[in-house]
Amino acid sequence: MKYELDGQEGEELATFGAGCYWGTEKYFVTQFQKKFPGCILGQAVGFMSPNKDAPANPRYRQVCEGKTGHVEVLHLRFDSNKVSYEQLVKYFFTFHDPTTLNQQGNDRGSQYASVIFFHSPEQRKVAEMVKEQVQHLIIDGKIPQ
Repeated sequence: MKYELDGQEGEELATFGAGCYWGTEKYFVTQFQKKFPGCILGQAVGFMSPNKDAPANPRYRQVCEGKTGHVEVLHLRFDSNKVSYEQLVKYFFTFHDPTTLNQQGNDRGSQYASVIFFHSPEQRKVAEMVKEQVQHLIIDGKIPQ
């Protein structure tokens, strides 16, 4: 797939769920890349679940029924020499509302959850740090709900 690592120096993976995967792809691949040209090396939309017992390779209709535990996600392969994972995570929080449960705009259902799937312990640390920063901004009223 276009998002799998292919051995280039500095390449990393990132996976985000922020509602409909087509919208998430648009924000990252079109708009984010305007700020950091050439930072996205490849991408693919798909589904992921944090549940190890979730069915492998579910069909779109199954996911839409909300019974598989999968979330619509965007998988990115990015050049960490051009953009940091932290910058990606911070951008993730700018184009959707992480405070709505299983919903983004008119899209409703567990498949539209706000989620970050990390690919390393370092990514987990960064994602948790940025999430905490955003939570404090919301609590302090600096980001409206």
